[in-house]
Parts: sequence; structure tokens; C-alpha cells
Amino acid sequence: MAIPVKVEFLAAVPAMSLLSRPRSGLMQGRHFTLEETLRDGPISTRVAVLDLDPDDGTLLPGAPFLPPGRGRTRGLWQVADRNDMAARDFQQVSVFGAIRTTMAMFEEEDVLGRPLVWAFDGPQLLVVPRAGRMANAFYHRASRSLQFFYFDGVIADEETTVYTCLSPDIVAHETAHAILDGIAPDLYDATSPQSLALHEAIADITAMLFAAQSSRLATLVLEDNGGDLRKPGAFNAIAEQFGRARSGRIQPLRDLMNDRTMTSVPSATPHALSEVLTGTLYALMLWVFDTEMAEELAEVPEAEQADERFSRSGRVLFRAASRLRRIAFRALDYLPPGEISFADYARALIAADTASNPQSPEERAAFTAECLTRQIVAQAADLAPAAPRLTLEPGDDLEALLSDDAAALAFAERHRAALYVPAGASLTLRPRLDVTKATWRKGGGRVDTRELILKVAWQEDEFVLDRAGIPEPLNVTFGTTLAIGWETREIRAVVTNSRLGPHGGARDRQVSDRMRRGFLKACIADGTIDLLQDATALPDGSLRLRGLGQQLHMAGRS
Repeated sequence: MAIPVKVEFLAAVPAMSLLSRPRSGLMQGRHFTLEETLRDGPISTRVAVLDLDPDDGTLLPGAPFLPPGRGRTRGLWQVADRNDMAARDFQQVSVFGAIRTTMAMFEEEDVLGRPLVWAFDGPQLLVVPRAGRMANAFYHRASRSLQFFYFDGVIADEETTVYTCLSPDIVAHETAHAILDGIAPDLYDATSPQSLALHEAIADITAMLFAAQSSRLATLVLEDNGGDLRKPGAFNAIAEQFGRARSGRIQPLRDLMNDRTMTSVPSATPHALSEVLTGTLYALMLWVFDTEMAEELAEVPEAEQADERFSRSGRVLFRAASRLRRIAFRALDYLPPGEISFADYARALIAADTASNPQSPEERAAFTAECLTRQIVAQAADLAPAAPRLTLEPGDDLEALLSDDAAALAFAERHRAALYVPAGASLTLRPRLDVTKATWRKGGGRVDTRELILKVAWQEDEFVLDRAGIPEPLNVTFGTTLAIGWETREIRAVVTNSRLGPHGGARDRQVSDRMRRGFLKACIADGTIDLLQDATALPDGSLRLRGLGQQLHMAGRS
């Protein structure tokens, strides 16, 4: 039965937030209608908060759920004292609300347009709000969980206990790791630092968008910065208070407003590399914000523009953040399976936005220019969508391609060349998607587009490891995504990371390979990777590495 529920999250607290100026006791609610079983915890069908005692593992009581009734039109999870942020029930409800709000950002009809699924077996993401004493937080696929820790830190010159589960940007960041793992599970086992950095970048952008689209938090940030998104500490600082509490310095873990390029990052580790892509996406949002603001002020007298700019900044920010969310997250469904470079993600973004908004190239042009500046690609042509090399035949039944593995595999085998599959490679299918997404086009109103998204993957051996002077082949996954319009039966996009694809010989591919070799060499040297434990020997003599995604902690290697 569908139950209207009011879910609340903590918008800002003294210990952790995107704000430079601490506030306390500020809760923000969001109303959901959840067609799920709801229990004390909070526990729903897809998310379960399990408050475990960090000392003995005992499951502690969860916040009680009060269904509609007795004068309440909505259900809610009860908090004894809304001003006691150190209380367990407060933290349980806060972290649950932030997670469900983050999930909703991806599931909106104008973004992915579908319910999220997890990368692990089972419907529930488990959440441990107090996993133990440590200055960190992370997503862990094997335990199906988000783990939030706490530590002693200094805030406003006072020693205090810092709970990472109370930070909305950290909660959104870690939830995004779990979400992206469900969308593109190969990234968790990727051996490329760019693949792992994509995880970090999407998580940081999610944290920023969470803040930008949370009305109370956005209002406070705009007040702090006078409506100027280019001022330090606007929406660009990720986990600033966390970094301050941990190190004692006024320094965020990462800064989205940066000028990082592929050759200027201090190291080829995922956290450091991620700033190149987050800087690119944040610059795109600034471009959209400036464009929207210019349109807002076009008819305003110059003498009044300063005041009007601030008064309209909240509305313009919401629109700019919404546009970036659609552009950045829709690209995730178009990612090909396997190892992903920043350029691969950029091509997926261009392809997805071209399919949705073919007559509005302005954002794509701005994004392409930023990719060139950041050295993600060498030339604009490196981001051009691949021209489809196949057409549907009269006998190709989309319902069969969606639900029948044999029919889908036969289709893929028949079109191996058009899908850029190497000769002799064994194909595997990924779950197909039937999605309908809404798009608001300039001058054209709302357009709903239904797509069938079909993905195929295969493995290849690459000589990228070098142990004791002996090159060893590494087994790497590649793939192709095919997006088909359901009504028109047109091929809307083909996105591939295949060496045989139109961009297989681009400079960005060579850069990615070089970074991967250096990254793996460094990981083996410092013990992050133990080839005896972390590598599986395959029958052909190649090695397969798994689980490097476990490095993606909030305070990971930099």
C-alpha cells in the first residue's frame, strides 16, 4: 500500500556541512509516497538503518515509525528531541532522510526515470550510522552497506565528537557511490584510476547538487556568499567542516571550483584525479547559472541589477542545478560496460544529451570547451557521438530484446561489427533497461521518450602489469551501449570503449593506459594491491583484479 511519508534530513549542523558559518538544529523535510513496507529504524523496502553498537555489535532500537492516523495525514519516524543531534534517533532519521532524498535526485522522471537497483543481491541498502571511531565514511559492496564513523575533532575551537552521518554532503556522497555501483558495477572492479575517479567525481557532484537543491541550505549558502557562486565556500567545498575537524585547517577534502587539468593533478590517484572531472562539471553549472541569470536580468535596468541578481539567485541556482543533474546523471545510463575514462564518460554525456535535446547544443558546446581546457580530450571531434552502423530489422522485437536473453544475445551476435566487438571475443549481456524519461525542450515543452538500453561486454588481455621485469597480461572488461527509441525504433546512441570504436586510437586512450600502468605499479609497490591475494589467475595465464573500489573512502588516498 502506498503511504505518504514525511522524511527529514539534517540540512546543516555545527560539526559538518557545506557552510562556513555553523548553524544547529536545522531540519528539512521532504514528503514521499513510498509503496514500501515501512518499519521502525527507519527501515523501508530499499533502505534499512541498522544502528549497531560499535563495541559489541548489538542492534540498538530504531526510531519508531508512526503511520498516518489520529490527525496525521502523513507517516513519520519519531524523534524524541529535534535539537539533540547527538541522540541516536535523531541521527537515524537524519541519515535515512538524506539517503532517500539523494536516491530521489537520480530517480526523477527527468533524470534516470526509473527505480534504482543495487549492485549486490538483495533489495536493501544497509546503513550503519555509528560504525566505529574513525575519521571516515564509505560504501562497502560486500556487506551491502554504507558505513558512517565518528571521531574527536575541534570545531569553533571546541573539542567535540564529529558524526559523519550528520553531514548531508558526506551522506549524499557515499549514497552516490552505492547508486553508481548499481548503474555501472564494473567500475568497482576497475583497474584504471580514471574509472575509480569517475566514482569520486559523481559522488562529489551529487553532494553539491544535494546542497544546491535543498531549499533551506541553498538559501543560507547564498546569503553567506551574496548569491555569487564563484566565491570560495559557495557550493564548491566538499566536506569542509570534516576536513577542518580532522586536520585543524580550514580546508575542504576537495574543491569543485578548480583549474585542474589531466597534466596538473598532483598524482594519478582516484581522489586527486577526480577534481579534473568535478571541476569540469562544476564549470558547466556555472556556465548554465550565468546564462540563466543573464536571461533573468535582460530587461532589468542596470542600476537595479545588483539587488535583483541576489534576489533571483536562488531560483536561478535551482534551475542550473536541475539542468546539470539531468545532463550529468543521464550520461550514466549510456556508459558502456567495463573500464571507463573521463573521455568515455564525456562521450556518454554528449550522446545522452544529443538524444534528449537534439536542437539545443549550447550546453554540449560549453562542456566540450571545458573538456578541451582540462585536457580530457585533444580535440572536439574526440567527443562526437559514434554514427550508428546498424538498423533494426522488421523481425527485431523490442519486447523480446528486453525480456529474452537468447533473443538479445542473438541480436548482439548478429551485429558484432556494429557494436565494435573484437573477433573471437565471447559476449556477455548486461541487464537491459526499459526507461521513459521526460525532457523539457526550449520552445517545445515536455517530451517523454521511451528507450531500450542494451549493453554487451567482453574481456580482453592487456600487458599492463610488470612484475620483476616480466610483463603480465591483465584481463580487462570492455563494452558497448546501444540506446534504441521504442516508438521510432531508431538507434539513438552507440557508446563504446572498444579499441575498435571510432575513438579507440584517440590520445585520451593512450593517456588512460599510461595512468593505469603507473597507478597499478604504485598500488603494488605500497601494498594496496597484493597480487597473491587480490588477483585471480585465469586459464589463459592473465590476471583479473577485483575490488579496487574499496579504496573509495571519504578520506581516501590522495
